Amino acid sequence: MQNTPVWSTHTSTLHPLIAAYTVGDDVVYDQKLLGYDIRATKAHCHMLASVGLLTQTEATQLSNALDALR
Repeated sequence: MQNTPVWSTHTSTLHPLIAAYTVGDDVVYDQKLLGYDIRATKAHCHMLASVGLLTQTEATQLSNALDALR
């Protein structure tokens, strides 16, 4: 039995079990939803900063990183 997780094959190719699970149009839908997901995550970061669970610096860093991903 393999002890390595299915998502970690130590190669540049996707493990066949992961590919089988995500086959189809999932990637297309994910790309369409990404902007909305990033916007919601940025709002969540802002809320976490407003209640003191993140510093303003942390929230800004996260927001900038999310902008870079978009």
